[in-house]
Amino acid sequence: MFYKLMKSKAIRTRTSWVLAIVLIPPFIFFFHMFASTPQGDGPADAAGRIFGQAIPWDVYQQHYAQTRRLWESQLAGPDDGPIDLPDAFEPLIVQATWDRLILLQEAQQTRLRVSNEEVADWIRRDPLFQVDGRFLSSRYRQYVSAIGVAPQVYERFLRDQLLVQQL
Repeated sequence: MFYKLMKSKAIRTRTSWVLAIVLIPPFIFFFHMFASTPQGDGPADAAGRIFGQAIPWDVYQQHYAQTRRLWESQLAGPDDGPIDLPDAFEPLIVQATWDRLILLQEAQQTRLRVSNEEVADWIRRDPLFQVDGRFLSSRYRQYVSAIGVAPQVYERFLRDQLLVQQL
């Protein structure tokens, strides 16, 4: 019976139109929805999510820059100046940045704190800022200006490092 119905050109035409009307509009609708939504690659969106919490792009970029500077300083020799890391290190730095953000979120959830005194003590004991065992604030200011950040940003970075160490 079905074979006899499909032999008719009029029935085939109507069936084709019904199928087209049923199938084509949903494709157009879904294509339009997905093509018009942002895909998360711009500054207006979050860089990602950690424990269900959105991480803004600016926070991610600050931590990325800090992680990159940390890697550059660790891989440079004691007498070398700043080095440029090869492109092969890029995925490692990105992963280290996310690992750091995850640890900081975990520290925040466990309510760990680092006091201002602990940060100041760490800065005073850092051999980078000492001459003959004495802390020189001028060296500290020179270092902070050389890496191109404000002292508050550097101290926040140190606070985060100490939080990660406490975990």
